[in-house]
Amino acid sequence: MEKIPWMLYRREDRIREPERSGNEFRSELDYLRGLYPVSAKKSQILAEEACDLLEYPESPMYDEYPDREFLYRELSKVRERHPEETAGEKEEQDLLQVMLVNEIYRRRILKRAVTDRQSEETGR
Repeated sequence: MEKIPWMLYRREDRIREPERSGNEFRSELDYLRGLYPVSAKKSQILAEEACDLLEYPESPMYDEYPDREFLYRELSKVRERHPEETAGEKEEQDLLQVMLVNEIYRRRILKRAVTDRQSEETGR
């Protein structure tokens, strides 16, 4: 049996989506988040607020490998700031953690894209 080269399996390398501007990305994201259930929307708002407070140079949010200790510390801070909204079942606590990790990931991707774009512009 003939082996197929590995690159043929990498769909993202073969089919590229058109570049989107930041506003297009944000409006699409806002629309999709509007489809969240109410409890997920509340958790998303808390996660965004926590990440807003972490938006500074050398933030641990942008460490190469953020650790669980950092994540748990930030979750504790969210719970201290919003005890009524975060007092709930384990599933709600888990949802908040997932939303926080997802928001951290989203911001890391955006920062990386901005950094790449800036380095391309200065390299020209």
